[in-house]
Amino acid sequence: MNQNQIPPDFPRLSAGIIELRTDNWTASVADKVIKLTYLEFRLLQELIRARGTVLTREDLLQTIWGHENITSLETRTVDVHMARLRKKLGAASSHLITVRKVGYRIDIAPEWIHHASQRMRE
Repeated sequence: MNQNQIPPDFPRLSAGIIELRTDNWTASVADKVIKLTYLEFRLLQELIRARGTVLTREDLLQTIWGHENITSLETRTVDVHMARLRKKLGAASSHLITVRKVGYRIDIAPEWIHHASQRMRE
């Protein structure tokens, strides 16, 4: 865990309007409870804990699914679960960023990214 990451026992995690309560395993978007599977919850939990750091598919397979020897594993499991999670998050799914050919991260400052990309076009 790097110094920007949130400790594993922290009971309330949030990123923008997304909130997770690890003490009672609930998730909400803009204060509306959403139903997540265990794996969807864990995926979102790890992304929020990483605070914007990219987590590779391999990292996620090891941490959430417990796969030890991932070098020989060819799977789209992470991508499928991410697609399901995005669907459940609705508009808040824009905070989940795909880093092509690497993995995923959560965007903890969407307004900053919007302004930065806007400046690049000018």
